Amino acid sequence: MTEQQYIGYFEALAGKSRLIRHSVEEPHFFMATGDNYQEVEKAVRSRLNFPALILDQYTDDILTTQDNCRSQIRGGFSVLCKIGKGADAVRLAQAEARALAQKIYFRLRHDARLRQEPGLKDVFLDPDLQGQPAPLIGGIAAGWAYEFELTAPLSVRVDPEDWYDL
Repeated sequence: MTEQQYIGYFEALAGKSRLIRHSVEEPHFFMATGDNYQEVEKAVRSRLNFPALILDQYTDDILTTQDNCRSQIRGGFSVLCKIGKGADAVRLAQAEARALAQKIYFRLRHDARLRQEPGLKDVFLDPDLQGQPAPLIGGIAAGWAYEFELTAPLSVRVDPEDWYDL
């Protein structure tokens, strides 16, 4: 799975969701760069609508413990919901965000099992999932975050066209 496939898949998922309803005219999706929460807060304050799907950059490792090398991709996403009024407002926003985030994860799991989406054709999703409350964003939004792992086959072919000495 390339980075563009990763971003494209989750952005499309936000658009397909009847609960998130992402579109170009009404954005509910944002791709975060690194751990830069200031850019997420700026997006929340200026252009994102709620609920919002925030996608984290992924990292990858190359697993070489077997003859068939694999790429292990660690990704993550958060769903943010607007904080209402009242003493339980943050908790209620987190509960709403958690329910939506689980729906996103279960759709990812469904699509990974069917292997029909671009980038998910040869990918295996680790069934274990780590969830936690997302950081509060400027007193406006609360959410829930999940991290996940995907494993995909990796070609180790050495192409002679890439090397002067082969």
